[in-house]
Amino acid sequence: MTTGPITSPTTTTKTVVIGTTSSTTTTTETKSITTTT
Repeated sequence: MTTGPITSPTTTTKTVVIGTTSSTTTTTETKSITTTT
């Protein structure tokens, strides 16, 4: 199979509602998973 690091960027959108004001925060997280098969 393949041996090496697998990088899969994930985009998480969080909506925070405070009172009558709503703000959308977009956070991009990069996760690196090393697999050996």
